[in-house]
Amino acid sequence: MHNAEREHVLGEISDCEAIERYPEITLLCALASSKEAMAQLCDSGGLEALSLVAGKGELSAIAALLEVCKIDPKMVINVDAHVSALHVISIDSDSVSPATKRLL
Repeated sequence: MHNAEREHVLGEISDCEAIERYPEITLLCALASSKEAMAQLCDSGGLEALSLVAGKGELSAIAALLEVCKIDPKMVINVDAHVSALHVISIDSDSVSPATKRLL
């Protein structure tokens, strides 16, 4: 996903505002962590949403994308979720948590 699409879907999020505060994000990442729910999530556009959240540096979303990669890497590539991971890698390293850096 590109920055314009991210901002359109997620809105403008300031640096001091944590994305994980939103209950929708917590629910999305929780569903993505369940292998049973993953197929339905992918079928209903949840993987695209997960990609948007991962692009903001949310560790649980990035971890969920990693789990999807273990199942079928094509699913991640088809929704450009790999671009979200690259986005996190390429942003200012001070704004990315050490845990996220280790995961990537």
